[in-house]
Amino acid sequence: MRVKTRLYLIAIASLLSVMIIAGGLYWMSMRMDSAIAQQRYAMDLVFQISELRTRLRYMSKSFDERERQEWLKSHARMSASLLKKPEMNGDQLVYVKSIYASDQGLNAIFEHIERRVKEQVEEKGNAAVSYLFDRLYLQLEAMQEDSLRLALSAETRISEKMLQNHLLQSAGLVPLALLMSLVAGFLARQISRSIEHLKVGMTQVADGRMDAEIKVITEDEIGALASHFNLMLTQLRDAETARKRLQAEVVSRSDELKRSERHYRALFDNLASAVFVLQFDKTRNFFLLQDLNRSAKHLGNWQKAMVENRALSDVITGHVGASLVELLERVEATGLGGAFPPIHYRDSTLDFWMEGFAYKLPEGELVLVFSDISARIEAEGRLRLWAKIFDSTSEGVIVTDAQSNIVEVNAAFTDITQYSREEAKGKNPSFLQSGRHDEAFYQAMWESIHTTGRWRGEVWDRKKNGETYPEWLNISAVTNDEGKLTHYVAVFSDISVIKQSQARLDFLAHHDPLTKLPNRLLLGAQLEQSLKHAGRANKHLAVVFVDLDRFKNINDSLGHPAGDYLLQQVAERFKECLRTEDTVARVSGDEFVLLLNDIDSRASAQIAMDKLLELFNDTFVLNEQDIRVTASMGVALYPQDGESATALMRNADTAMYSAKDDGRNSYRFYTEELSSNMLEQVLLENALRGALERNEFSLAYQPQVNLRTGEIIGMEVLLRWYYPQVGSVSPSLFIPMAEANGLIHEIGRWVLWAACTQGKKWLDEGKVFNRLSVNVAGSQILKAGFSDRVHAVLDQTGFPSNHLELEVTESYIMQDTKQAIQQLSAIRGLDVLLSIDDFGTGYSSLSYLKKLPVHKLKIDQSFVRDIPDDEEDVAIAEAILALGQALDKTVIAEGVETVEQASFLLSRGCMEAQGYLFGKPMNAEDMGDILEAGACFDAQRLRLAE
Repeated sequence: MRVKTRLYLIAIASLLSVMIIAGGLYWMSMRMDSAIAQQRYAMDLVFQISELRTRLRYMSKSFDERERQEWLKSHARMSASLLKKPEMNGDQLVYVKSIYASDQGLNAIFEHIERRVKEQVEEKGNAAVSYLFDRLYLQLEAMQEDSLRLALSAETRISEKMLQNHLLQSAGLVPLALLMSLVAGFLARQISRSIEHLKVGMTQVADGRMDAEIKVITEDEIGALASHFNLMLTQLRDAETARKRLQAEVVSRSDELKRSERHYRALFDNLASAVFVLQFDKTRNFFLLQDLNRSAKHLGNWQKAMVENRALSDVITGHVGASLVELLERVEATGLGGAFPPIHYRDSTLDFWMEGFAYKLPEGELVLVFSDISARIEAEGRLRLWAKIFDSTSEGVIVTDAQSNIVEVNAAFTDITQYSREEAKGKNPSFLQSGRHDEAFYQAMWESIHTTGRWRGEVWDRKKNGETYPEWLNISAVTNDEGKLTHYVAVFSDISVIKQSQARLDFLAHHDPLTKLPNRLLLGAQLEQSLKHAGRANKHLAVVFVDLDRFKNINDSLGHPAGDYLLQQVAERFKECLRTEDTVARVSGDEFVLLLNDIDSRASAQIAMDKLLELFNDTFVLNEQDIRVTASMGVALYPQDGESATALMRNADTAMYSAKDDGRNSYRFYTEELSSNMLEQVLLENALRGALERNEFSLAYQPQVNLRTGEIIGMEVLLRWYYPQVGSVSPSLFIPMAEANGLIHEIGRWVLWAACTQGKKWLDEGKVFNRLSVNVAGSQILKAGFSDRVHAVLDQTGFPSNHLELEVTESYIMQDTKQAIQQLSAIRGLDVLLSIDDFGTGYSSLSYLKKLPVHKLKIDQSFVRDIPDDEEDVAIAEAILALGQALDKTVIAEGVETVEQASFLLSRGCMEAQGYLFGKPMNAEDMGDILEAGACFDAQRLRLAE
């Protein structure tokens, strides 16, 4: 039997002995209490019945309905309380239940009595009630006597039984308790012997006898304990051997730990992020630096010996240090790691952006990890800048993925197309197509994108409201570092306004804005076409040059508006007189050219000329006055008078001057005799060839001013020729001659050299000006090597290139646009400014104009002469100014002669001008004096005019 079981049996035996004795005593006391309670209950019942008799007697003597009801209710409550008394057993319980018969007890009896009383009163009166009460009283008295007898007999019987049971039970408990004690003693003896042997063995072990062994005399728990103790001694002997082996292993592991420490130290030092290891000093409330890695040393040029045991706020100063200390305090208090956002740190030696985090080690140290993110912050700043530019640019931008699905658009896209970002995102840009382009157009566009990575050109697209519009579109393919296509970017701008301006300028470039007739350029094109047709069909045609006689007198006497109205009436008469296949053009102020196709003979031409001359027989109404105006006309016939457009125009012009010389108001056909005039031109051309050697050329300078301030901003250099035999020769005469015979290149080099030499002299004298504007003939620009010649002149004279401006006529640029762009680009590379002279008088393509590397557009004086009175000239000037602003070009007006003209130009945004209002062309000495004065015009006059 196990010791545990024995101990349990001893405890149970002792406990049972105590419980038996205590239980018997408690049971007997409870039986006594129950008997006493039952006896008291029986006595209470006797007393209550007695009280009931008394009350009943009272009711029988004085019967009152209200009192009777109160008594019945009271007795009902009393009977209910009797039923709630402790239960009785035996005869008493039977007797009580026989009295009450139900749970409501006497209450039911008295309800029965109440009904009987009512019935008796109704039937027999009060005498019967008194009789009834007497009988009830006698019954209650009998019940009281029976209850008293029952209570006394019950008490006697219960007391006798309880005494007998007590004696019997007490007699049985004593031997049972004695038996239990003997069992417990025997079991205790067995346990004590085993413990004694165990004690002896342990004493031997305590004395150091590790070879001792405890004798096992039982197989219970104590025996098992002795066996295990013996086994433990064996294990202790084995453990000593193992300890020695472990000690050797510890030495080995220590070396390995050192190697591991060196390994992790290397990792710590080679982390890309800077790391501080800190210890919190509670006494001084400081975070002291204990260690830092190599990245931290490089980032802040911190050395461990310099910062070790120093407070963090002393190493990283200012608000950044305070923020880091606050973060570390929070980590120290909570034990939870935390990060700090990008923050800019700057001190006397360091300037960088940093971000990182801090955490707490189990040993209590704090680790602060941070990185230099200056490059990232800079990149993010650039991204924000590009995003702002993306949203702020006035050009629409579409970004698609490699499958051409829109991924992003900017605000200008919505402004132009009326589609929101949400409506466009995910769609193919083809939903914007207008339908004006065929499939071949888009195939060519995508072929260019796939081949070159880009495409640019004009496209018509459709807005959300269905309106089509032209746009200038640039598409570029975007690839990643591996060269793989990732996106397409399309940048476009609505060029509706430019197209409208282009169309208007195109019309103005080919038509006279006053009369709406074709101008010289369109006339030349139509004449060339008519000559080809006439040559193929072997037909004749006539060119008629018409000049109004004394037209200047009309302008001077009646005003320019009257002169313009006269020109319009003349144009209308010409159009009414001519056939549909004929052409009438206005080539200059009061000069018209008529092209008469399909002329059979000279006689037919003469009939037509007579009709034309008759147009001037009727008067013209000007300012409500009838004015007679005549005209002089010259006629040249194809093919006898010339086979080229130039020859026919020249000969017709010669014939017209012959008509003027003959008294005007007539016409003349070209004849060979008129060719004698050519001799004079030949002689003049021969004289022009030696003008440079004879030093007959000179330069004149006309100031260019700022309309806002009146200050001189530059000068136009003008060529003058004085031929002793004839005097001063007009540039309009000898310059076309020089261009025709090629002398213009030699003359142009001399003009450029002389202008730069004079400009360098002025600069050396301290005279201030921005630029010298030198006119360059178109043939000079188109000749190869022109930029090299300009560079050579600048080197020879030492004149700064940024003070030189070259003016090129518009018509020559358009003759060979590609060559002109190349030459002008080369000149622009010299830091020389470029401008287009006489802008608006020739035909220019806006698609090429925006490619020209020019800085300035010069409004021709023919468009300035009649502003602000002439609406057509006003419209042209405003269109050129608008075009200049759209193309980001400076605009200067020439031929400004009145304050009204200057004031109008200034009000329309033209800041620069030249003309007689500011000064006529003058020699270098006079120009130098004006430069020294610093201004040639009182700008206050313009402000007063406004």
